[in-house]
Amino acid sequence: MLAIPHVIFGTLREHYILLFGSAGAVSIVSGFVAGWIGARIGARSGARQALREQAPALPQADARIDQLMLAIDAIGLEVERMAEGQRFTARLLSERSAERAMPLPRRESGTITPH
Repeated sequence: MLAIPHVIFGTLREHYILLFGSAGAVSIVSGFVAGWIGARIGARSGARQALREQAPALPQADARIDQLMLAIDAIGLEVERMAEGQRFTARLLSERSAERAMPLPRRESGTITPH
């Protein structure tokens, strides 16, 4: 009996630590594996359900996207027209100001302008 360690036969603390440690390790590993499998199955079923719910809505979404693209093109054309009108107006104003350019009045030497 002396060849076998005393931990196996007795109810010592080391025996309980070994027993509860191994039981805890087994429960942690099995919980992790079960959680991983459950999450994978749940994610796959959720993805399938989402695809089934979205499948009928896809033709409506395509029509909406087409309408949105047409609206964006129309807005782009209107913005381009407004920019062209502003450039034309700016050119006319710059030509008028060049024709009517009046020299600035010279100030006399010795006068101080208030600040």
